Order: sequence, then structure tokens, then C-alpha cells
Amino acid sequence: MKLSEHFQKARKAQLQEYFLRWFPDDDMISDMEKLRERLAGAMSDAQRIRERFDRLNKSGQDFLAALLTCQQYRGSIEPIRQIPRAQSNEGDEIENLVRTLIDEGWIVATTVANNGHRAEEFELFKEIGDGLRVTVNVESRDALVMLSLENFIAANGGDRLSDEAVSYTHLTLPPKA
Repeated sequence: MKLSEHFQKARKAQLQEYFLRWFPDDDMISDMEKLRERLAGAMSDAQRIRERFDRLNKSGQDFLAALLTCQQYRGSIEPIRQIPRAQSNEGDEIENLVRTLIDEGWIVATTVANNGHRAEEFELFKEIGDGLRVTVNVESRDALVMLSLENFIAANGGDRLSDEAVSYTHLTLPPKA
């Protein structure tokens, strides 16, 4: 969901709550248009988004990073929890986490019908998601996997290293003096 769409539907009190979170040291703005304009600027600025992201706890960062891997930055709890970065979030913790992320203006919750059942989906605002994609690494590869010879071979499309590739993997130390 784009910020502009959400801002048009949002109540003034909700926008003011976002303003308090995004501009904690500023005086409150009461004019709706000025409020929307100020929030849109801040919530689209990749550097400001990243600074706020860095202040989130690990669970919040992991949940948002998991949403970044979902199509249109949207997903329901169970599929999101299957993503490795979000697996640490437990039942009660996830409810509190989601409520906090909604209140702070990171995500929006929508109820969708799915095969006769109603489910809640969470969506990162497009501008915030785009800003985070620039600065947040969403890959969850382990350092040992990234450095492994087996991974290097697989990444270079083979089941064995060519002689040229092997020459790059050997480290030659100078003779002892």
C-alpha cells in the first residue's frame, strides 16, 4: 500500500500518532495536509527509514526484513514465520510486535477473505519497503556457507572447480626468512 492511499483514509489521530513516532522532538501539526506532507517526506526518505529501523529491537527488524521478501511486502503471520529471519518470534510476542509496528507507522493490517476464512495480512508501506530494500540485507545466509568451497563451486555453476578457479582459492605464503 502506498503512503498516499493510506493517508487519505487514515484518521487525523492516527496520522498524529505517526507524527509523534517519526518526529518525537517536533511540535504537533494540526493541519491534515501539512501532516500528510511532512509524514510522506520522512516515511519516503531511505536514510531516515534506516535510522529508525536500526533503533528497532531484533524481533522488529527480523519481522520487517521477512516482509521485504514477500510479494508486494505483504503476508500473513504463518507464512512470514516460515521465513528464517522471522522464526524467532513467538505467539504473544508477535501480537505485541505487530501492534507496535502498526502504531509506529511501519505496517498496516488488513483483513482478507481466503476460502471462506478471514485472515489478517500485514503490509509494509511501499515507500518504506523500497527504502529498506536499498539498505537492508534480506538474505539469511550463514557466514560459513558464504565462505565455503562447496558454495563457491555451486555458485560458479559446476560440481568441481576448474584449474583457473583453483588457482584463485589457494593462498601462497612467502618463504620463511
